[in-house]
Amino acid sequence: MLNVSNSNVCVEVAVFSPLAGSFTYRWPGCLGEPLTGIRVQVPFGKGSRFGVILGEAKPLADIKLKSVWDRLDEKPLFDSFRTHWLERVGRYYLARPGELWSSALGWGGQDDIRRFKCIDRQQLADVYPDLATLFRTRGAITLKLMLQRSGQTIGLRYAIAKACGEGLLEEVYPDPLWRKLDIVLAAAPEPTAFQQQAITSIIANLQKFQPFLLFGRTGSGKTEVYLRAAEQVIEAGGQVLVLVPEIGLTPLWLSRLKQRFRRVGIWHSAMTAKERFTVREYLHETDILIGTRSALFLPLSNLKMIVVDEEHDISFKQQDGMAYSARDMAVLLAQELDIPIVLGSATPSLESWRQVQAGHYQRLNLPHRVVAETVPIRSDVIDMRHVEGPVSDALFSALKQTLASGEQSILFLNRRGYAPALQCTACGDVPECPDCAMRLTLHRRAGQLRCHSCGLRRRTPKTCESCGEAAFLPLGEGIEKLDEWLAEHIPEVRFAQFDRDI
Repeated sequence: MLNVSNSNVCVEVAVFSPLAGSFTYRWPGCLGEPLTGIRVQVPFGKGSRFGVILGEAKPLADIKLKSVWDRLDEKPLFDSFRTHWLERVGRYYLARPGELWSSALGWGGQDDIRRFKCIDRQQLADVYPDLATLFRTRGAITLKLMLQRSGQTIGLRYAIAKACGEGLLEEVYPDPLWRKLDIVLAAAPEPTAFQQQAITSIIANLQKFQPFLLFGRTGSGKTEVYLRAAEQVIEAGGQVLVLVPEIGLTPLWLSRLKQRFRRVGIWHSAMTAKERFTVREYLHETDILIGTRSALFLPLSNLKMIVVDEEHDISFKQQDGMAYSARDMAVLLAQELDIPIVLGSATPSLESWRQVQAGHYQRLNLPHRVVAETVPIRSDVIDMRHVEGPVSDALFSALKQTLASGEQSILFLNRRGYAPALQCTACGDVPECPDCAMRLTLHRRAGQLRCHSCGLRRRTPKTCESCGEAAFLPLGEGIEKLDEWLAEHIPEVRFAQFDRDI
């Protein structure tokens, strides 16, 4: 597509890989001026990878260097504040450059679904003849199809970007959800005295970095405090980021936010590529964004407040790739942008509690429920050591009483599958994961043994691999076994199973 010839300019690239250090490439003059922070495509091994330019490098006269293949961005995706924030994060977590930037720019992937339309094929052919041959109809086509038709990728993305800048191509965007719906906002409830105190404290510090720990029991109205403060930020033209620990919490939060704000965005790993692309393209118009930890990296251009709900939750810790705590990184980002951050929890983490005691965080209290309790909560502890099966007599009786009264019950069991382990009664052997050395969990319905750490799956063996006997015994109880027990002992009950496996 472009003549990518060698030049005397070299760049240092953080290639998106778990390898330590960065790599030096020659920069072709046909790709314009190299800018720190833009994404590039480079040859790597027998294939190619994407990466980010860290800066210019000194030419190496004695070493033959490969050249950058393509340029993905006209300008850096992160401003100087976020770039400095990432540098601090990298030093704190001792992160490899490739892993750091891969995590930070993971939201920018899946560009193959971008769609482009040719304005005038003849004008395009006069300037970019190779590019014009890719448009065979007047309709818009995806970047993926353009890559397939071109037979190569060298310089294609940069040529497309230049053609768009010159008005020869037009990128077609899907409309965001708020443009398709007639949104009717609901009136905000009147805050309690304690809620108003917390709201006032947050609003008084909207122009500077100030961490708050909003400490309130479940039902005390922490969400209303977030929303009231967010209203002030949005009225002043700012944007708000709300981080939640689990994907399962986003629908509830989304329904709340849509009742109070018009332009609401959502971000999590279960979204489709098209949904993510739409959020990215209209990020500058979004008033409030709700998402899991990866939403922290989205470059909201006018971010003025961050909220971390359930800040104690371990799900804010990323374990794969670059390990980090999204809560701690959010505090660091708020400091870098000089904006307030609100950490909410009914059971704060010891780290946040220590920051309050040291005077670094301001504590806001919500000691009472918004709606007073009308039904006393009772907890009974049952000794299960001599109980056969997953349900005790006391729980079985309580389930029958609840069923007879026409009410509903929820049973929580923190074990997926049928049984946590499978043991051979002849020799005592328990199948383990060869990579993690953890016991494999029996999933009887799927006929598999699964490792809940690395995801390994294998068929359930009929005979023991150690002794050859067919004498397996499931150890312990999982959700599938509880489901089976309910169907046998309370056949008239209508129940549903809800866990990650379904």
